[in-house]
Amino acid sequence: NLLLARDDLDVSLKDRYGTTGFHCACGTGDSDIVTELLARNDVDVTFTDHYNRTGFHYACMKGHTEIVKQLLDRDDVDVNLPDKEGLTAFNLACAQLYYSSPSEVAEIGGLICKRRSTHPSELMNSAPTYVDPKLMEEIQAIISSLRGKQQKSARK
Repeated sequence: NLLLARDDLDVSLKDRYGTTGFHCACGTGDSDIVTELLARNDVDVTFTDHYNRTGFHYACMKGHTEIVKQLLDRDDVDVNLPDKEGLTAFNLACAQLYYSSPSEVAEIGGLICKRRSTHPSELMNSAPTYVDPKLMEEIQAIISSLRGKQQKSARK
């Protein structure tokens, strides 16, 4: 973390796949590093690697919901950006997590819908065919739960 405090650090350096430290931090779930990087003026969260994936793609794909929340708080994160295979971040979450952790996929879907005022049916229209349509109900339940938490915190 001391390295990130240096003003002369080039955080846009890429590896041979076009991956930056920001992509790596999002993909490994290091929310402290992501927070520090987001606080800098020289980090471009819209930067894509050779697969046309952003840090948001990697956070969703790996199920790092805290980072997903952080990124969805920003206006410059495009949740509908397709990668080179035509997959959005939500599609990647489905592909990587659906069979092992469908609840994580539902949580990511709920966060996307809530923070971007999107109806779950819009997400499900582009979801892989193997995804159970009941996932939309789970996403809707998560959205309702998030609204309930938001209303409770607003009353405090």
